[in-house]
Parts: sequence; C-alpha cells; structure tokens
Amino acid sequence: MNVLETIKFSENPERLDELYIKMGIPLDSDPEDLGIYCLNTLDLSSEICILNSEESNEELIFDRNGIKYILYFL
Repeated sequence: MNVLETIKFSENPERLDELYIKMGIPLDSDPEDLGIYCLNTLDLSSEICILNSEESNEELIFDRNGIKYILYFL
C-alpha cells in the first residue's frame, strides 16, 4: 500500500479497521501507539508500513536493514 491509497482511510476514520486488516495490524491496537512510515522516500507513491512505538523507538526517521523509515502520519 502506498501513501496515496491511505487518503481514503484518513478521510473516513470509521475505515480504520479496514486499514489495520490490510496492513496486518491487530484490531485491538492502540492508535496512539502506531505511526505510519514511508519506506525510503516521502512521496505519494511511497510504500508504507505501520509500526508501533516499540518497533520505531518513536523516531521520526531511522534506518533498519538498509531501509529508511520516514514518519508520515502519527
């Protein structure tokens, strides 16, 4: 999933469960503990992942295994 595809979820918060399912995030996750990160670049076509604060150490930008993670939405 890329940044552009997430817009429909941000326009309608009731669709948050659908986003979680698509991204493999447990439905009982605390949204305040999650961040949406772009992989390698920050643009509309960037692939995204959702990480919890433990996985991201609450960093805005970090590298792991040669992949750059850039916080897109918290």
